[in-house]
Amino acid sequence: METDFDYVIVGAGCGGLSLAVHMLEAGVRRRVLIVDPRTSFPNDRTWCFYDVTDHPFADAVTHQWRRWRVVDDEREVVRGSLRFAYQHLASADFYAAALDRIRGAETCELRLGCRVGQVIDHGSHVVVSTDVGPVTARLVFDSRPSEARVFPADSAETREVNLLQHFVGWTVETKDPFFDPDTATLMDFRTSQRGGIHFTYTLPFSSRRALVEDTHFSGHRLEAKQYEANLRRHLDEAGAGDFVITHTERGAIPMTTAVFEQRPSPRVYRIGVAGGLARPATGYAFLAIQRFSKALAEMLASASPDAAPQPPAPRSQRTTLLDRCFLSHLDQHPAEAPAIFTRLFDRVPPEALIPFLSETGSFADEFHVMRSLPTLPFAQSMLRALHGLVRRRGLSDMSNLSHLSDLLDDLPPRAQP
Repeated sequence: METDFDYVIVGAGCGGLSLAVHMLEAGVRRRVLIVDPRTSFPNDRTWCFYDVTDHPFADAVTHQWRRWRVVDDEREVVRGSLRFAYQHLASADFYAAALDRIRGAETCELRLGCRVGQVIDHGSHVVVSTDVGPVTARLVFDSRPSEARVFPADSAETREVNLLQHFVGWTVETKDPFFDPDTATLMDFRTSQRGGIHFTYTLPFSSRRALVEDTHFSGHRLEAKQYEANLRRHLDEAGAGDFVITHTERGAIPMTTAVFEQRPSPRVYRIGVAGGLARPATGYAFLAIQRFSKALAEMLASASPDAAPQPPAPRSQRTTLLDRCFLSHLDQHPAEAPAIFTRLFDRVPPEALIPFLSETGSFADEFHVMRSLPTLPFAQSMLRALHGLVRRRGLSDMSNLSHLSDLLDDLPPRAQP
C-alpha cells in the first residue's frame, strides 16, 4: 500500500531526534516525518554521561570533568580518569544540533505544533491520528510514555521494583568564588535519608556558577517547595553565600525492574525512555538511546522499504539481571545506599566502574563491581533477581547468565560496609 510517509517518528525529544539523525547518518533514504506538539525547544533538561561511546552530538558537549567525588557522613571519595571524562550536554544545544541536521535533509519533514492521538496498526500500514488530520506510514516510532504512565502497565501486578529518580536542579551563580570547577560531585549524601535515598548532585561550570540538583530515589515525587527547601539548605550549609538562580530544571526517570513493551504491534515501536532505554540501576539514558538508534537505523538502511525488523534489545540479559539485583537491594535497604555508592567508587577502579555504569563493560568489569559489594546480602539479592527475571520474562536460553552463579560461588567474603 502506498503511504504518506515511510516512517513517522512521534515526539521530537532525545529518542525521536536521535533516531532521525542516526537514520541520516546510516544513509536511510526514506520519507520520514517527525511530529511534536512543541513549537520551541528551550533548555529544559541536562544529559550527562561518560565519553565511552561515539555519537553525532559530541560537538554540542559544553563541559567535561576528569575528576569526580562521592560523599557521605563517613568519608569523601575522589576519583578521576585520563581515559574517560564525565560530560555535560544541555538539551538546548542537543535540540539545535539535531534540528539543524534534520532541517537540512531532503528526506525529513518536521511538523511542530502538531499533536498525535491514536496510532493504529492495520497490518500493511499504520494510521497516525493528528490534530491536523490522519497520516499513514509503513512504520511508526513512538517516544511517548504509554498512556502517560511512567512505569509499564503491569509492573505493580508483577511485583516489580518501581523507583523514580526525581529531582529539581538550579543553575546558580554565587557572589564569590565557591565551586571547584575541576571536580563534579556525583552524590553528596550528607542530607536526610528519612524519605528514601537522597543526595545532592553538583556540576561546577566555573568557580561561581554550577548546576546543583536535589535528587531522590523513591516511589513518588515531592512537592516543588520541598526540593527548593533542600537546595537552599544544602547551599547554605555548604557555605555558598549569596547566590542567584539563573535556571531551573526538573525531571523524573523510571528506575524499574519491569519490562517495557518495545513493540506494541508489528509496525509500531516504542523508543527512548518509553522503550525502556533508561538504565534501571542508574537512570542513564543518553548513550543507550544513541546505541539503540544507531543499531536500529542500520537495520532500516539494509532492509527493504516495507520490512519491519526486530528492534535491538535495550540491554543484555546479564545487565538486566545485575540491575534487578541492585535495585532489589536498594529497594529493601535504602539506608545502605550512601555506604554502597561510596564503596563502589572507592573500591572499583574508574577504568572498570565507568564502562559498567555506561553499559559498555566486560564481564571482568562486572566482576570488579560485584567483588566490591557486601557478598552475602548481594548474593541473596542476586538469587531473588534471577528468580524474578526467569519468572517475569520466561527466559529459556540462560547461556548469557550461566557464569553468574559460578561467580557467586567464587566470591571471597568481605566485610560489611
